[in-house]
Amino acid sequence: MVTNQHDKWDCFRSSPGMKDSIAYIGSEDGNIIGVNVKTGERTFHCQTPAPNHTIETTPLIYNNKIYVGDWDGEFYVYNLETASLEWSYDTKNDHTYGGWVNAITTDPVIY
Repeated sequence: MVTNQHDKWDCFRSSPGMKDSIAYIGSEDGNIIGVNVKTGERTFHCQTPAPNHTIETTPLIYNNKIYVGDWDGEFYVYNLETASLEWSYDTKNDHTYGGWVNAITTDPVIY
């Protein structure tokens, strides 16, 4: 029987997103962390509301916000100064894949 559940051993695709010497990366447990590549100091941290869902995308940084998508089809936007959630969108609500996992595995783009 196939079940819709997160596999912690599954490969995730989050590469670092860079801005002003800070590398931002998403983790397998829903954390988004910023590290200064010159000093090694952690400068940013937030936790998505779904800690069991892997951040699959490379974080996109634009207009003082960070954009990421996760394994369960949630798309999140956080404020870089406050690390607070600005908004989110659940792709399962539009039934794009008939209730199956809507993992967001492609990187966000601002147009």
